[in-house]
Amino acid sequence: MIVAWAPDDGVFVATFPAVSGLNAYGPTAGAAAQAGEEVIILWGTSMLDAGRFLPNPSAFPLSA
Repeated sequence: MIVAWAPDDGVFVATFPAVSGLNAYGPTAGAAAQAGEEVIILWGTSMLDAGRFLPNPSAFPLSA
């Protein structure tokens, strides 16, 4: 999960590199991360309930 400030929206956004289009938002970085944790669990549960596979985790470089 990547949490970053979205200046155009005025909120923090949590994104998931392995899941295009899955985002969560919050007024603080912590709130966006918490919402992100909830949304990725719901997404994963829905995928498994539908008999679909979850994508393999992907590595991405962290900026220093």
